[in-house]
Amino acid sequence: RNLAQEASMGPVRDLGPALFAAPDTSSIKIPPITLHHFEAGLAVTRATVAPSEISFYENWDKQFGTAAPAPLTSNPAPSSNLRDNSTSSNIPDIHTSSSSTAKRQRLEQNN
Repeated sequence: RNLAQEASMGPVRDLGPALFAAPDTSSIKIPPITLHHFEAGLAVTRATVAPSEISFYENWDKQFGTAAPAPLTSNPAPSSNLRDNSTSSNIPDIHTSSSSTAKRQRLEQNN
Protein backbone atom coordinates (compact mmCIF):
# COMPACT_ATOMS: atom_id res chain seq x y z
CA ARG A 1 0.00 0.00 0.00
CA ASN A 2 1.08 3.56 -0.47
CA LEU A 3 0.96 6.45 1.95
CA ALA A 4 -1.94 8.27 0.29
CA GLN A 5 -4.13 5.16 0.39
CA GLU A 6 -3.36 4.60 4.06
CA ALA A 7 -4.03 8.21 4.98
CA SER A 8 -7.31 8.26 3.08
CA MET A 9 -8.56 5.22 4.99
CA GLY A 10 -7.67 6.81 8.34
CA PRO A 11 -10.96 8.65 8.90
CA VAL A 12 -12.94 5.53 8.04
CA ARG A 13 -10.87 3.49 10.48
CA ASP A 14 -11.42 6.18 13.13
CA LEU A 15 -15.17 5.60 12.89
CA GLY A 16 -14.64 1.93 13.65
CA PRO A 17 -17.69 -0.22 14.37
CA ALA A 18 -19.98 2.84 14.39
CA LEU A 19 -19.67 2.85 10.61
CA PHE A 20 -21.31 -0.57 10.36
CA ALA A 21 -23.77 -0.13 13.23
CA ALA A 22 -25.55 2.81 11.61
CA PRO A 23 -28.88 1.82 10.02
CA ASP A 24 -28.58 4.49 7.34
CA THR A 25 -25.07 4.90 5.91
CA SER A 26 -26.00 8.16 4.16
CA SER A 27 -26.23 9.89 7.56
CA ILE A 28 -22.63 9.02 8.49
CA LYS A 29 -20.23 11.97 8.28
CA ILE A 30 -16.69 10.85 7.53
CA PRO A 31 -14.20 13.31 9.04
CA PRO A 32 -11.48 14.95 6.90
CA ILE A 33 -8.00 13.51 6.46
CA THR A 34 -5.49 15.12 8.82
CA LEU A 35 -1.75 15.10 9.39
CA HIS A 36 -2.33 12.44 12.04
CA HIS A 37 -3.62 10.07 9.34
CA PHE A 38 -0.48 10.58 7.24
CA GLU A 39 1.74 9.98 10.28
CA ALA A 40 -0.15 6.76 11.03
CA GLY A 41 0.22 5.74 7.39
CA LEU A 42 3.99 6.26 7.55
CA ALA A 43 4.15 3.64 10.29
CA VAL A 44 2.68 0.92 8.09
CA THR A 45 4.03 1.71 4.61
CA ARG A 46 7.38 0.71 3.20
CA ALA A 47 9.79 2.96 1.33
CA THR A 48 9.54 2.64 -2.44
CA VAL A 49 13.24 3.44 -2.97
CA ALA A 50 16.04 1.51 -1.32
CA PRO A 51 18.43 3.60 0.80
CA SER A 52 21.27 2.55 -1.51
CA GLU A 53 19.46 4.14 -4.48
CA ILE A 54 18.98 7.53 -2.83
CA SER A 55 22.56 8.67 -3.47
CA PHE A 56 22.12 7.87 -7.19
CA TYR A 57 19.07 10.14 -7.38
CA GLU A 58 20.74 12.87 -5.31
CA ASN A 59 23.74 12.88 -7.66
CA TRP A 60 21.47 12.97 -10.70
CA ASP A 61 19.60 15.93 -9.20
CA LYS A 62 22.87 17.78 -8.57
CA GLN A 63 23.95 17.26 -12.16
CA PHE A 64 20.69 17.63 -14.08
CA GLY A 65 17.87 18.56 -11.71
CA THR A 66 16.79 21.57 -9.74
CA ALA A 67 20.04 21.64 -7.77
CA ALA A 68 22.11 21.89 -10.98
CA PRO A 69 23.67 25.29 -11.67
CA ALA A 70 22.24 27.16 -14.63
CA PRO A 71 24.38 26.69 -17.76
CA LEU A 72 26.36 29.72 -18.90
CA THR A 73 25.67 30.74 -22.49
CA SER A 74 27.01 33.48 -24.69
CA ASN A 75 23.65 33.87 -26.41
CA PRO A 76 21.67 37.00 -25.63
CA ALA A 77 18.47 36.71 -23.68
CA PRO A 78 15.55 35.47 -25.77
CA SER A 79 13.28 38.10 -27.24
CA SER A 80 9.63 38.34 -26.35
CA ASN A 81 8.73 36.62 -29.63
CA LEU A 82 7.62 33.04 -29.27
CA ARG A 83 9.41 32.12 -32.48
CA ASP A 84 12.93 32.86 -33.66
CA ASN A 85 12.48 34.14 -37.22
CA SER A 86 16.22 34.25 -37.89
CA THR A 87 16.42 30.52 -38.52
CA SER A 88 14.85 28.68 -41.41
CA SER A 89 12.09 26.28 -40.58
CA ASN A 90 9.62 24.06 -42.35
CA ILE A 91 6.86 25.39 -40.11
CA PRO A 92 4.98 28.16 -41.90
CA ASP A 93 4.71 31.44 -40.05
CA ILE A 94 1.03 32.33 -40.03
CA HIS A 95 1.85 36.02 -39.71
CA THR A 96 3.82 36.17 -42.96
CA SER A 97 2.09 33.51 -45.04
CA SER A 98 1.11 34.48 -48.59
CA SER A 99 -2.63 34.49 -47.83
CA SER A 100 -2.08 36.72 -44.85
CA THR A 101 0.13 39.07 -46.88
CA ALA A 102 -2.43 39.23 -49.71
CA LYS A 103 -5.21 40.11 -47.26
CA ARG A 104 -3.10 42.83 -45.72
CA GLN A 105 -2.29 44.30 -49.17
CA ARG A 106 -5.99 44.35 -50.15
CA LEU A 107 -6.89 46.13 -46.91
CA GLU A 108 -4.16 48.73 -47.52
CA GLN A 109 -5.40 49.34 -51.07
CA ASN A 110 -9.00 49.84 -49.88
CA ASN A 111 -7.99 52.38 -47.24
